Amino acid sequence: MFGHSRILPRDWRNPEKVKICARLLTESVGRRVRRPYVRATKLTLSFRGGEVRGASGSRPDDKNWSWEGSFALARDDHTFVTVLGAGLAEAERRLPFQPRSVSVMIHGLIGTAEVMTDLFAAFPGVSGGASETTDRAKWEKVSDLMDGLRAKLGPQALSMGPQTEVPGGYVGAKIAFGRIPDDADFSGPPFADENTHFVTF
Repeated sequence: MFGHSRILPRDWRNPEKVKICARLLTESVGRRVRRPYVRATKLTLSFRGGEVRGASGSRPDDKNWSWEGSFALARDDHTFVTVLGAGLAEAERRLPFQPRSVSVMIHGLIGTAEVMTDLFAAFPGVSGGASETTDRAKWEKVSDLMDGLRAKLGPQALSMGPQTEVPGGYVGAKIAFGRIPDDADFSGPPFADENTHFVTF
């Protein structure tokens, strides 16, 4: 599985900002899914709520809510963002608390070499339009093209929606659970070592 999460600043704990953050996390996870040439079948959207930790470090009112969506084998941003939209709509209807953090996980991974094609999905749809398989192949090409342009022009060259900087930056490039981010995980250009400044108090 591949996933990213983000603690939301207080002014980002509203439905519109949560949607923006979740979409940016999903796009970042999608890029990670494409790098090792795998496809996914599930997306899980999760929220945590509750107030700040007390003096003991505990959070007695910790709240959790998750939603899982399934889809045909995919590796394209269009599929991932569409499924995310269904999860966000469900969250708007059912989430019983104000979220403190948001998490997106894409899982149910299958290597490209292990993929078996669907014989019936290869035929045109009922209305004579493109089949689901053909449509997905087009979106995969779009995602690959966008990844190539980002590699050439910079990580923020293209986005599936408006370019918005989440407070704290580096969506998807935090070090967590022993995973060290790749260069491609960062949303901005690298800084030279001599331009890095440290502050001590």
